[in-house]
Amino acid sequence: MSYWFENAVIYHIYPLGYCGCPKDNPYLEKPGKPAGESPILKVLEHIPTIKKLGFNALYIGPVFESTRHGYDTADFLKIDSRLGTNADFARVCKELHKNGIRVILDAVFNHVGRDFFAFKDLRQNRGGGKYAGWFHTRGGNSNYNDGFFYEGWEGHYELVKLNLQNPEVKNHLKEAVTTWYKEYGIDGLRLDVAYSLDLGFLRELRSHCKSLEPDFWLMGETLHGDYNVWMNPEMCDSVTNYQCYKGLYSSFNDLNMFEIAHSFNDHFMNKYRGKKLYCFVDNHDVGRIASVLKNPAHLLPLYALMFTMPGIPGVYYGSEYGFKAAKSQGDDALRPEFSLKTVKDTELTRAIAKLAHAHAGLKPLWDGDYRQVVLNNQYFAFARSAGGETVYTLINASAAPVGFNLGGAGNYADVLTGEVFNISREVKVAACSAMILAVTDAPVKVSAPIQKVAKTPEPAKVSAPVQEVPKTPAPAKVSEPAKTAPVLIARGKTKDVFDLGDGTFLFKFKDNATVNDDGQFDPGGNTVGLTIGGLGEANLKLTKHLFEKINAAGYPTHFVSANLEKAEMTVRPAVVFGKDGKGLEAVCRFRATGSFIRRYGQYAKEGDALNGLVEITLKDDQRGDPPITQDTLVTLGILTNDEYRILSELTKGISHLLKFIFAEKGLDLYDLKLEFGKVDGKIVLIDEIAGGSMRVYRDGKGLTPFELTEIITR
Repeated sequence: MSYWFENAVIYHIYPLGYCGCPKDNPYLEKPGKPAGESPILKVLEHIPTIKKLGFNALYIGPVFESTRHGYDTADFLKIDSRLGTNADFARVCKELHKNGIRVILDAVFNHVGRDFFAFKDLRQNRGGGKYAGWFHTRGGNSNYNDGFFYEGWEGHYELVKLNLQNPEVKNHLKEAVTTWYKEYGIDGLRLDVAYSLDLGFLRELRSHCKSLEPDFWLMGETLHGDYNVWMNPEMCDSVTNYQCYKGLYSSFNDLNMFEIAHSFNDHFMNKYRGKKLYCFVDNHDVGRIASVLKNPAHLLPLYALMFTMPGIPGVYYGSEYGFKAAKSQGDDALRPEFSLKTVKDTELTRAIAKLAHAHAGLKPLWDGDYRQVVLNNQYFAFARSAGGETVYTLINASAAPVGFNLGGAGNYADVLTGEVFNISREVKVAACSAMILAVTDAPVKVSAPIQKVAKTPEPAKVSAPVQEVPKTPAPAKVSEPAKTAPVLIARGKTKDVFDLGDGTFLFKFKDNATVNDDGQFDPGGNTVGLTIGGLGEANLKLTKHLFEKINAAGYPTHFVSANLEKAEMTVRPAVVFGKDGKGLEAVCRFRATGSFIRRYGQYAKEGDALNGLVEITLKDDQRGDPPITQDTLVTLGILTNDEYRILSELTKGISHLLKFIFAEKGLDLYDLKLEFGKVDGKIVLIDEIAGGSMRVYRDGKGLTPFELTEIITR
């Protein structure tokens, strides 16, 4: 069965602000009706524009009687007097449905306002009476001198927490939903602070809502943690994706697409694969995106990213016209009055309309899987596929045009411009721009300047670069290889290597550590000078953890499995670069330290930012692992130019991924060493990734391998 919300595109209105209502509700003590026409009816004149922009659902709320801002409910069954009457709102909902626009209300079920009838009774009875069980009370006093203490939501005592385990409370709330469904024909609810709701109540609420309508949509407000706690077949259909919200804008502000790509890989290939989270770039609680972004030119590519990522996209009223407001200005600035007479379409407005229509109409965008295609600090491409169709999203945050090699074939049209491209060639995206490419039968317009392909185009830098693999027949795979004893083939400084005889190798980690010339522990050292009990196990634990993260992000490695108890790791055998199998090391430096200072201390000081500088060094202990240039590597026949490019891009991509993982734990990655080799003719990450091969700091203090392992793997 298909549900309406599967391809929903949502427009979000905070009605008390949208309608320019007074801050305080003057009708609670003296019930009445606003003078003149009810403010909520202004939505009627907005409906044609909402529909034209491509939105097929309206999330509007809170709408029920409240003391002040709507989240301090006084009456669940009455439309806020500042907005109008129940009949007025029913008229609005009817017209929305007539135009094919679903209605989603804000449901504030965790708490109520002090003017809620049951709490007013509780106050009159000094904490007693028939509604005492509706709240969480005890002896003492409140901030309002009520003569008893009660729980407020997160310390806000104007928001009184309901006892959601009380049957009478649960029935009152479920009956309210039934009334909303019958009076207004609502299609779903956004559950305020769903992360605070009693999970038993959440299960009951879902069952009740689905009994009203099988495709009744429940979307919960969540911030952090495992969204599967609230988003599952027994509770919410969707939740707010605040985890990606931050990465969406900061990836542009920091020119670091690795941040949002990491979140996408983590969310859509692992934790929440196949689920539809609610995606947004601003709302009534956070700063307007036009004020949050450092570069206004990033607005369009940011919306392109948001509309095409997996999930259900939503746009907050006014942001389609570039409304500005910072969180520091307060809630009123975030929730302004709106009038169609004061706005006009812009390039952004028109782009959002195209994106909204594309999301609802292209199955890959609302039901497709996710695959990362190209990744660099300042540009990013991914593919969404469903029903045999693929849509590509190309994001360029840089100040210069970028060429993308997508590795596909056929003619694709850009949703935003209508231009057609053959994606077997390089596709160039203008600075601070985006393309959404969907398959088309239209011919490529060769005359368009953007279609001109240089004879030797510089390929886009990709997270896992496309590699030419020699056409050498692979050896026949024996179904049951003969088991042989492991054969020692190499002794290393921190591990020994064994051939298992079944096509894999075994690393046995040691407790050895490298030191500098002064005999102190140094990840960049070339001499084993310390033996630290348990170091081998710690190194393997971190190596296993990071290899699994790197594999999940789509980067090629030789890692197969690990046995932490035995301090052993199984890998695919790799051919290393360089003479006599010594190999190369790729060092990625984010800050100046260690050997970099020893070599270039005349030009840099400890801790200077190096922004992911990549150095290739020869593994040669006697010569101090000397750096070697690309030209020298090619001249000596160690690498080809193409192999150097791939190795360098893999180093940057993997290093930025690890830097982001460490930053999430409050750690600062200064530098790290990586080693690459070839498996079946393809360049892959090999060796280990442990505390002994990187420098990581917290609050200016370098971490030991044990400290790093404990922090990252816990």
